[in-house]
Amino acid sequence: MLDDNNDEVTSLAYSPVGSTLASASLDHTIRVWNAHTWLQIGMLPCPGSIESCVINVQGTRIAIKVLNGNLYLLELVDKETNPIIVTAQKHNQKLIVRCPACQKEHPLSQEQLGKEMTCPLQAAVYG
Repeated sequence: MLDDNNDEVTSLAYSPVGSTLASASLDHTIRVWNAHTWLQIGMLPCPGSIESCVINVQGTRIAIKVLNGNLYLLELVDKETNPIIVTAQKHNQKLIVRCPACQKEHPLSQEQLGKEMTCPLQAAVYG
């Protein structure tokens, strides 16, 4: 089931209702699985190797702790149909976001915060 992880799995978390499973890995990813079908339904790149993770009761939020001690809250908005919300980070005094689709970092302006966006690389390919 967890063959898609490229490195050691460091933490597994089930949602309390048993519908969602998250696997955290040293490959800097959280993978989200349908616990009934065992199919991967999402993969989120993270800013470091992940030590542990936990899922909230509804299966819509995953809290992670990376090895450097930082904590992050990932929000999954309707895992099946709606966009995944990612958190902007400051890097060298600039805002960036790591895209779950292409796994690259993209710059953000202050005006883009809180807005729905499409991956610039995906838009170039499909636009």
